[in-house]
Amino acid sequence: MSVKTSLIDIQEYHPRVKYRLLNSLSRMLYDQDDFRHYYWQWKGVEGWLTDAEAYWLFHMAGNQDIKGDIIEIGSAFGRSTTCLAWGARLRNTEKVFAIDPHYGGKGFREQLGEAREKFSSEPGFRRNIKRFDLEEIIIPLVMTSQEARQQWQGSKCRFLFIDGWHTYDAVKHDITAWYDIMLPGGIIACHDYHSDEVRNAIHDSMTELGINPDKLVNPEISTGLVYINIGPASFKTVFNTGSTGKSECRQV
Repeated sequence: MSVKTSLIDIQEYHPRVKYRLLNSLSRMLYDQDDFRHYYWQWKGVEGWLTDAEAYWLFHMAGNQDIKGDIIEIGSAFGRSTTCLAWGARLRNTEKVFAIDPHYGGKGFREQLGEAREKFSSEPGFRRNIKRFDLEEIIIPLVMTSQEARQQWQGSKCRFLFIDGWHTYDAVKHDITAWYDIMLPGGIIACHDYHSDEVRNAIHDSMTELGINPDKLVNPEISTGLVYINIGPASFKTVFNTGSTGKSECRQV
């Protein structure tokens, strides 16, 4: 089997025996407001999100003070989407809009070469959200960020997670085009900050939008994750996965 063929056939979920056993145990030991309740189930989802980033997304989705829906740009097989949805489910009525045309990122498509036209992460993504019983919370928008913004008729959102194409133009669009639907006190989180194109796009977007540089925060759980606070006060994330596995977010 060639490398390109194996990439096309990548599986969205790897339910290893160890994961299944530990998942049964963790679901008995921890409540649904604790990410450890889901951790071993989540661990099998294909993707690049780290454990600490997953905990943080779950926490932010479940513990912001304001009410509103969540938008994710770049879902792939749902490794981050599930974290957001489990957190949002704690708040009963909120939705996660998952935007992705599901044909893979730029680097991944380059690896596929001519075989890229055969790849789609959408079937695996839909299997995962069904596998985790999240179909009522996650609303897939199978299109690009540009197309979704042009068609958007939803309400204001409280949390935007950007992890789509990591080119300068794509990231800058995702921030500037979606900024006006953010609620005061909302959060725009961006993945892969260590990429020069991503980092430059974030800083240039903030300058263009007139956002104070102090509003850009690294939650100190990942070198690749930062967020912009859309509101009058800055936020400090106190992240603790020790005895409780929980974390809190408070204004300072």
